[in-house]
Amino acid sequence: MRANGEIIWVNSLGEVVYDKENKSSKMIGIVRDITKQVTRERRLLQHSLVLNQLNSLVLVLDENTDFTFASSSVVKMTGYSIEEVLGQGWWNLSYISESK
Repeated sequence: MRANGEIIWVNSLGEVVYDKENKSSKMIGIVRDITKQVTRERRLLQHSLVLNQLNSLVLVLDENTDFTFASSSVVKMTGYSIEEVLGQGWWNLSYISESK
């Protein structure tokens, strides 16, 4: 928590440095502010929870037309599990669907 009351998230990594007598002499490390990353991840989780509650089929494709998200309704509406859909290309999935 900052002095102004703002809460931030940090990632830290440190190491104790020992002298010749095996006594701790200093600590070196890094502290990185990851507040934006945590905020984005929480927002994505909230969106995912909302999308999975819908009775609509929601599919998200990347620039290669591979599925990166499929709402839980994909099972009921297509017969495919989410695992079968993710990573598949639009063409692959639609071609398989027609041959079923």
